[in-house]
Amino acid sequence: MARKKFSGLEISLIVLFVIVTIIAIALIVVLATNTPAVDEISDSTATPATTHTTTNPSDSGKCPNELNDNINLRINCIPEQFPREETCTQRGCCWRPWNDSVTPWCFFVDNHGYNAEGIAPTDLGLQATLRRISSPTLFGNDIGSVYFTTQNQTPNRFRFKITDPNNIRYEVPHQYVKEFTGPAVSDTLYDVSVTENPFSIKVIRKSNGRTLFDTSIGPLVYSDQYLQISTRLPSEYIYGIGEHIHKRFRHDLNWKTWPIFTRDQLPGDPTPILTYRVTGGILDFYIFLGDTPEQVVQQYQQLVGLPAMPAYWSLGFQLSRWNYKSLDVVKEVVRRNREAGIPFDTQVTDIDYMEDKKDFTYDEAAFQGLPEFVQDLHNYGQKYVIILDPAISIGQRANGAPYATYERGNAQNVWVNESDGKTPIIGEVWPGLTVYPDFTNPNCIDWWANECSIFHQQVQYDGLWIDMNEVSSFIQGSAKGCNADNLNYPPFTPDILDKLMYSKTICMDSVQNWGKQYDVHSLYGYSMAIATEEAVKRVFPNKRSFILTRSTFAGSGRHAAHWLGDNTASWEQMEWSITGMLEFSLFGMPLVGADICGFVAETTEELCRRWMQLGAFYPFSRNHNADGYEHQDPAFFGQNSLLVTSSRHYLTIRYTLLPFLYTLFYKAHMFGETVARPVLHEFYQDQNSWIEDLEFLWGPALLITPVLKQGADTVSAYIPDAVWYDYESYYIYIYFNFETESCSVARCQADCSGVILVHCNLFLPGSSNSPASASRVARTTVEMGFHHVGQDGLDLLTS
Repeated sequence: MARKKFSGLEISLIVLFVIVTIIAIALIVVLATNTPAVDEISDSTATPATTHTTTNPSDSGKCPNELNDNINLRINCIPEQFPREETCTQRGCCWRPWNDSVTPWCFFVDNHGYNAEGIAPTDLGLQATLRRISSPTLFGNDIGSVYFTTQNQTPNRFRFKITDPNNIRYEVPHQYVKEFTGPAVSDTLYDVSVTENPFSIKVIRKSNGRTLFDTSIGPLVYSDQYLQISTRLPSEYIYGIGEHIHKRFRHDLNWKTWPIFTRDQLPGDPTPILTYRVTGGILDFYIFLGDTPEQVVQQYQQLVGLPAMPAYWSLGFQLSRWNYKSLDVVKEVVRRNREAGIPFDTQVTDIDYMEDKKDFTYDEAAFQGLPEFVQDLHNYGQKYVIILDPAISIGQRANGAPYATYERGNAQNVWVNESDGKTPIIGEVWPGLTVYPDFTNPNCIDWWANECSIFHQQVQYDGLWIDMNEVSSFIQGSAKGCNADNLNYPPFTPDILDKLMYSKTICMDSVQNWGKQYDVHSLYGYSMAIATEEAVKRVFPNKRSFILTRSTFAGSGRHAAHWLGDNTASWEQMEWSITGMLEFSLFGMPLVGADICGFVAETTEELCRRWMQLGAFYPFSRNHNADGYEHQDPAFFGQNSLLVTSSRHYLTIRYTLLPFLYTLFYKAHMFGETVARPVLHEFYQDQNSWIEDLEFLWGPALLITPVLKQGADTVSAYIPDAVWYDYESYYIYIYFNFETESCSVARCQADCSGVILVHCNLFLPGSSNSPASASRVARTTVEMGFHHVGQDGLDLLTS
């Protein structure tokens, strides 16, 4: 008799019947044994409500069958290289190649991780011992027992921490984030659930039951130089994670990797799961539960330090470039932009003002008369900002005399040292062979402040721009190379430049006061900003100055402003700068902007004109470009050029709105509010706003929609449901009660010749009073005569 062939439908029904039968048997076993699924901690002091769960995984270490293999849930088991089956087998992971190289071919199953023991309440939250499940190692030196603690710090802030109880591991010595001593709060917005076997933690919002953080998606890995933890994301909407060139404000989650390790490098170009991979230290997480995105940012800034209140003049427009070549050229730039009526407050010079690129010197040949030029700026109500790099030359002055800055630093032992902790490490930057100040050393902070003070007696600068502070070196590691140890060549290297820890920086085993470079590398710019803030206090007692830094860390906004680094003169990078600006608003650095018109490559008149229109509304507004390219200050394009007319118009709007902008910075300084604000922060109930990143707000009241495409004469803008007023014709209002609207950018008068090309790009919501127009056009903040902000902001602009 021939064997019966089952149809596809019959096979599907048979498989479904088997699955249902298995589930039914499992439920019968649970009911028959009366086994509880969840054990509650009954201690009444354990707030928020906390549960711990035991799971008993079956088929430990085996791959899921293909029917149950959800590729979107895979956690990569070979993150450091292209996967090989042999390596996958050695690590006890599942090998299943896919039809692309982005999806992990080797992934974790349930035989890695830790089990929790002795979960108990404390005065601050919970504690437990986590013991490693016996399994193959990834990178060696796994820690068998780690200590897990939680802290219910505020109703909307939760912290959990995983440390090694038997060894001191590196922890960031933050200026404002101090150890929480309790007591734990009882009325929280969150519940916490801890699973014992294998260990995982969930943080759940009480109001809607949504899980915000859930590590059950992947195993905890905790070894000496490799730590890993994963979380399932509550949605595909994720923002932040800096600093990278993100093309969109909402991140693409299609198996992306974002290494976080500061570098002197120009920018280059799924599943709802986020995996953290760390090369050392501990795992220390804070989770914030604001009711709105804006509140989350405020809560974060209250932890790491609220941003500094900027000097009023620093909100004016700035002109800069790398290599003016001589002071005469700088004077010409200032002259032509004054004559063109371009509002600008600050002239900046890059390293070309220095003698042989040495800090705290100026070239007395090419920049002869610099002190007198600075006085002329001051007489005109303008300011002067200089650049300082951290690297200090070990060579002599041009005339053969000793370089006093270097000599005084030697006398105070202020340098970063080699692995022996005694010999200054030698790198190479712009002035040649250099040493590096250790800004985590109190002696170094005093030396730096003294050098800034001495030089200010020669050149009366008004602010400092600190650059190359990742820290940067033009040679790999040091003049001697780097030792072949596990700091310079760790078992796991993130996907960073050259896949080499010391590429374009110094050796990882070099020593600072805060620790080894391996641990403190990404804190170099942060510590330099703190030291420079102390210097500014000495140079300008009882006054606010201006500090601009390239390298940043959590809390850097308390000490300095930031620009988005060395960009390229392209339409794409102009567009992406909006995302970068909005991200640094999230990071607590509201005084932020990109190099207007682009740093690298030749700009064009159209690109520069559009970028000047956009840049007039960067919180930090500076036109800057690189050596070897044509000038791009507005007046360079001609006194009566379209670019000059357009730049003057939009900068005049900026200066008219400076009291409003200053008020926003006051609110940022006092309460952590954002200045340049994503549309979703104000219209978060409108899901369409969650992906908007081609427009932005100043505070709650001003919507800016720039032209970002070459050759465009119209712009399609998403206008949220509200009453809006056209800024340049206050009496006209538009009411939008539908999802989208396109508005023309060519709504100017017939004789405007395209001068005001973005007539509809400024809107004020009907809920706020429109700022008063300036009675006259001011070219500097001194001309405006406004210097005061009250405790509650400006009465002029209150709602």
